[in-house]
Amino acid sequence: MLLLFADERIQVALNWLIGSLNGKGWEEVNLIAAYVLGGLVGGCLLARSLNVLQLGDEMAQGLGVVLGRSRLMIGGTATLLTAAAVSSSGLIGFVGLVVPHMARFLIGTDFRLMLPVAMTSGAGLLLLADVLARLGPVELPVGVVTALLGAPCFTWLLYRRSGL
Repeated sequence: MLLLFADERIQVALNWLIGSLNGKGWEEVNLIAAYVLGGLVGGCLLARSLNVLQLGDEMAQGLGVVLGRSRLMIGGTATLLTAAAVSSSGLIGFVGLVVPHMARFLIGTDFRLMLPVAMTSGAGLLLLADVLARLGPVELPVGVVTALLGAPCFTWLLYRRSGL
C-alpha cells in the first residue's frame, strides 16, 4: 500500500532498505567517522579476548578473561560499527556475512590478523560493488550488486560447511 501512494519519502526508504551509496559524500563520512574509528580500534583491542573465547568458557576464565564484560564489550563494539554503517548507507547485505568467513578461510582464526584483513576486504568489496553499480546505463543500488556478488559466495560457504 505504501508503494501505491509512493512519494519521494518512500523512494528514500526503499534506497535505505536496499542499501545505496548514491548521493553520499564527505558529510556522511564525517558524521560517522568517530564512531567507526572508535569501533575499529575497540575491535582490534578486543582481538585477544576473541581468540581466548574460542577456546571455551572454562579455558577463557582460566586465562583471565572476564566473560560477561568481554562479551558485552564485543557485542557493543559490533553494534556500534553496524549502527554507524547502516545509518549512513542502509542495509547493504552480504558484506558482513561473507567477508569475515572469507578472511577466516584465507588467514585463519587468529583475530589479531583476521580483523584487519576483514576490515580492509569489506571496504574493498564495497568499493568494487560501488564501481560495478555505476558502470551500467542505470546506476544500481550498491546493495543489489553486493547481493549478486555475495549470494554465490554465501551459498558456497553453506555447501562447504554442510559437507555435501
